Amino acid sequence: MTRKARRILIGAATVAVVAIGLIIWFSQPAHPRPRNVIIISLDTTRADHLGGYGNTRTITPNIDQFAAQGVLFETVYAPAPMTLPSHATMMTGLDPPAHGVHDNLTYKLHEDHTTLADILGRRGFETGALISTFVLDSRFNLDQGFAAYDDHLGGDAEVHNNERVAGQTVDRALDWMRQNADLPFFMFLHFYDAHDPYEPPEPFRSRFKDNLYAGEIAYMDQQVGRVLDELTSLGLDDETIVIVVADHGEMLGSHGERTHSYLIYQPVIDVPMIIRTPGSLTDHRVTEPVGIVDVAPTICGVLGINALDDTNGEDLSPFLFDPDLQVDPRTFYCESVTPMTYSAGPLLGLIDGQWKYIHGPSPELYDLAADPAESNNVAAAHPQTVAKLNEQLRQFLKKYGQQYIVSLAPVDDDAIQRLESMDYAGGGKSVVSAMDLYAKATELHAASPLVWFHEQSLAANDLLEDGDFDAAESAFKQLIELRPEYVDGWARLATIAGARGDLIKAAEYTELALHNASPANKAKLLATLAGAYANKGSYKKAIENYLSAIDAADSFANQCGILIDLAAAYRLDGQTERAVDAVFEAYKKDRKRQALYETSTMYLLADGGPTVPNWRAASKYDISKFAPAAFARGMWYAGHDQMDLALQHLRLAEAKEDQDQVAMIQYRLGQVTKRLGDFAAATGHMVRAAELNDEWPEALNSAAWLLATNPDATKDDTAKAAHFASLACRIRPNDPGLLDTLAVTQAANGDFDGATQTAQRALEIATEQFRTDLMSEIRQRLNLYRQDKRVPRSPADGS
Repeated sequence: MTRKARRILIGAATVAVVAIGLIIWFSQPAHPRPRNVIIISLDTTRADHLGGYGNTRTITPNIDQFAAQGVLFETVYAPAPMTLPSHATMMTGLDPPAHGVHDNLTYKLHEDHTTLADILGRRGFETGALISTFVLDSRFNLDQGFAAYDDHLGGDAEVHNNERVAGQTVDRALDWMRQNADLPFFMFLHFYDAHDPYEPPEPFRSRFKDNLYAGEIAYMDQQVGRVLDELTSLGLDDETIVIVVADHGEMLGSHGERTHSYLIYQPVIDVPMIIRTPGSLTDHRVTEPVGIVDVAPTICGVLGINALDDTNGEDLSPFLFDPDLQVDPRTFYCESVTPMTYSAGPLLGLIDGQWKYIHGPSPELYDLAADPAESNNVAAAHPQTVAKLNEQLRQFLKKYGQQYIVSLAPVDDDAIQRLESMDYAGGGKSVVSAMDLYAKATELHAASPLVWFHEQSLAANDLLEDGDFDAAESAFKQLIELRPEYVDGWARLATIAGARGDLIKAAEYTELALHNASPANKAKLLATLAGAYANKGSYKKAIENYLSAIDAADSFANQCGILIDLAAAYRLDGQTERAVDAVFEAYKKDRKRQALYETSTMYLLADGGPTVPNWRAASKYDISKFAPAAFARGMWYAGHDQMDLALQHLRLAEAKEDQDQVAMIQYRLGQVTKRLGDFAAATGHMVRAAELNDEWPEALNSAAWLLATNPDATKDDTAKAAHFASLACRIRPNDPGLLDTLAVTQAANGDFDGATQTAQRALEIATEQFRTDLMSEIRQRLNLYRQDKRVPRSPADGS
């Protein structure tokens, strides 16, 4: 009931019937409110490659059909040509100066910000995200508010080091939709395929061999079609708002940039966005400019939720229902901090109607109406416009940049290398406030003229990644000759020298780099030098430099990774307790990473020899408070057949550990309880492990076997067993052990012909791999299937 309705009810008792009518009128939404929300984010997708945005080639038939069913926004601005900052904007309704995430590597979204998933989760929505790139890994905190955040990219034949192909992501998305179809849900689905390198699968590779980037978009369109078809088959079309949007575009050589991340011209800032919701207009186009900053406010508006008190975006829901709506003009912000890698100023832009202003020592001004290609800088001819937009930009940054909340992401050297392999510049940029960015934009070298240097740097990094040290060294030396302050260039030369074992040269390059390095870069340089010393067995020198790197890093992104390397150096130098201290310090900084948890456990177990755990080091950590210490003892006892003590300590670890390690603890509890003969408990633990991490083949396999061989299994149990086994085989399709389990689940469901075929395939592979023990077991089970018998449980089951 609105305040107006309450006032009518209180102040007009004599007209109660009218008042009640008004109350009812005010409480009814003007348009149907959807029950579900889906956002499909197309990473690195230019608007001009979609049919609805003027492309005459048939690239996106599914998205074009979707546009005919909803509302297409003709001009949509992204805040940055980078994945993490733009998605942080999408999820919070805040621009980068307000949410504090300016880059893919150095930052994570601070937990004090409210995300769309937070808002919807608190209102009873099932919230799930399916991610296709490491850039959006949960360590960067975009998972905030999501009950399920599927960012597991490993273990699949079609998963590369840094991304998962759209088809694999959609397979998992469809499973999630089916599981939650009876509940209100919010699904965030992210595709990364259009990102360089462009490697579309067939038939798109052949069909678009002249434009592989378009082929990647065509492939994503096919996968969008699968999601929309599933929505229809579930009968949820009329209950779901769907937004198809891109986080940024791609330069494709325009203005000298091959991909994205450096410049902020229109090809990377102008993106597509199409919205369809129950009762909305169809085949309608909105000409007023909007931004992806409007995504979260719009979803809240459509749902009738007033939860975003402070947002840079606008609720676009009126556009979805009113074909004649007109609104006041808006300004839009955009930025790139990548030029700071090269000691150049950041690019900060403001778009106001026809004008686009880019702040810098030589300001840029473009008339987008007359010059959409931004080929003619008219700043000199319009000084008043430049002054006005510059002041607007300053005031915007002053307002939001002073109150921003920023956190620094705990990223290790492996993460840095993964991002660099995706043609993102190295992680040496310092974290600065928005007003600092404004000042540095004019204090440092103009960024736009240095785009060629950025491209040459990426090419040199490619040579280094390919292991061509001679060519890479030559390329970096040429770049340093042109710009001696290019810190990353000196760092790469130090890396090359260290890889060659030339520690004197590596130290020399590091010292030269340190003169101009930011704190974050100093940490990286010192850690690189320390690694070179460690590789040569000079552990004390390695430790000295790792400690200096940690001091330089302080609260910067790669401190966590440096601590792990320091721990290794301590251990190799015989300083066991200090090694344990270092690795546990790293774990405490990033509890989400299972690898750190397992490394912590390893350091506690391994230093006392094969039979004696390192209790002296472990005793420094209270097992009643610090889960890895309890877990370490539990694993040691389990390895020495002291199952009661193992169970006691694993239960303690289970009680104290955070959600991110529960799957592993459940799996180990399942193993221990099975060995104690408690199959009911073992099944429960294994099923929970599989449900928490359904990309872990061992957990899936164990859960499937225990369910399928339970003599009291229900139909639901055997169906779940088959589901788990199928997921495991999808991850490792040529694993005879997993195929054997799949056959067991098929037999448990009465499909003896299918079980026979699967078991024969498992036997063929086991024979090829000389798995004689497994071959014998499969043959025994084949005989059961041919007699229409399921596999009974034995004491060794589930191991």
